[in-house]
Amino acid sequence: MKARKLFLGAFAVGAVALTLTTTTYAWFRIGSNAYINNLEFKVISGLGFKVAVDGTNSAFFTDTLTSGQMASAILHKHDPQKYIIYKDQLFEKTKINDTQYKYKLIEDAEKNQLIKDLIKLDLATTMKVNEDDTITCDGFSLYNEYGDPITDNSKYLEFDLYFKTDSDESTDNQHFGIYLSDDTTYNPYGDSKKEEDGVTSYSEEMNPTKIISNSQKVKLYNTLSYLTPDYEEVNLKAKDKVDVNISNAIRFSKKDNGEITVTRKPESGSGKDPKKMDYTLDGDNSFTTSDMLDIADNRPVMYEGVDTQARIYEIANEDNLGSYATTYNGDDQELNRLYNSNYNAMWTYYQSLGAGSDDVKLLNYVKLKELYDDGIIYNTLADTQKVTKLDSGLKAHKVTFRFWLEGYDADYFAGVSGLETMKCNLSFKVNSRLT
Repeated sequence: MKARKLFLGAFAVGAVALTLTTTTYAWFRIGSNAYINNLEFKVISGLGFKVAVDGTNSAFFTDTLTSGQMASAILHKHDPQKYIIYKDQLFEKTKINDTQYKYKLIEDAEKNQLIKDLIKLDLATTMKVNEDDTITCDGFSLYNEYGDPITDNSKYLEFDLYFKTDSDESTDNQHFGIYLSDDTTYNPYGDSKKEEDGVTSYSEEMNPTKIISNSQKVKLYNTLSYLTPDYEEVNLKAKDKVDVNISNAIRFSKKDNGEITVTRKPESGSGKDPKKMDYTLDGDNSFTTSDMLDIADNRPVMYEGVDTQARIYEIANEDNLGSYATTYNGDDQELNRLYNSNYNAMWTYYQSLGAGSDDVKLLNYVKLKELYDDGIIYNTLADTQKVTKLDSGLKAHKVTFRFWLEGYDADYFAGVSGLETMKCNLSFKVNSRLT
């Protein structure tokens, strides 16, 4: 039997900012169009750890990641054979002959246009419903409305980040756990920090991990039902309008791919600069070589199995219409609001539009609950699994992040259009010193 049809539309990433301190933040602005329009990143790293998009040399781990660097990370992940991150810059690789390749430097303005052209986000779900009602969900594989694997990586947003402790020396004995943050703190760095009459204050508030967007009114062509957060039943009919907040349908997952080796940065005053280009660029900002470039993907992960199962995060706002459409039909009102298909706006609207049972299959609630119980899906940031763990020395962890619109969610269904802006704050923190 086919997995149920999805009611997802494409979305766009508009502006992004990533901030790393003891707490770390990534901002995504997502619009209704099927392309990524513009990227703006800011990264500030503080006590304990730093981040990079080029993990080859410890000199590339920094307090600040620019929008251009993050655009490089997205393009490289989209097509790692064509878009190469080398010396913390992005090059487009083309084959000249059997022994030579041309590498053309891509400027930041061009990166934004490439992302807009290449990333066309579309239908996706991590839930593959099997004939026996079990759910296949490894937290990273995505499926289309027919239950087939999605092989086109333009259907979702993905990038790698490299996390590393501040110290290159293993003898410093630093061991940190990095977690997603649910805290609201203040930025203790940069212009935010103010000193006056011996009193320290902070003007820039750092928010916890969250996803928010402007709600929109959708005109209905048939009936739908849902429960409010106060458990009041709402039944709408054709020509009525419903408030929808598309950010509540967003899911993201993370996968720690393992530990990689990092080259030590040169000593200060040595005259060596790992960022200095060792090839002469031609007039079109390119060079030709047959050498093996020292790029991150040339190095194997030192050990596998850090995350054999990726973790899924469902961060909903207070005004969400519900969660997954499932078979739940019990006495618990909150579970009814979130998981009972009879009160799922997407599901009830889909049924009223005339969907047949042959191409629809609800998620089995008992099987879905197992995914929550096993720590595969989180709908709270309290007590979540570590994003990664870090040890001091010349090593880093490569972590992949993936964002998509979840097709089983109540907050996205046929008729949703004209999404304006969505902001996702992805926040990390050092939550423990490991021994």
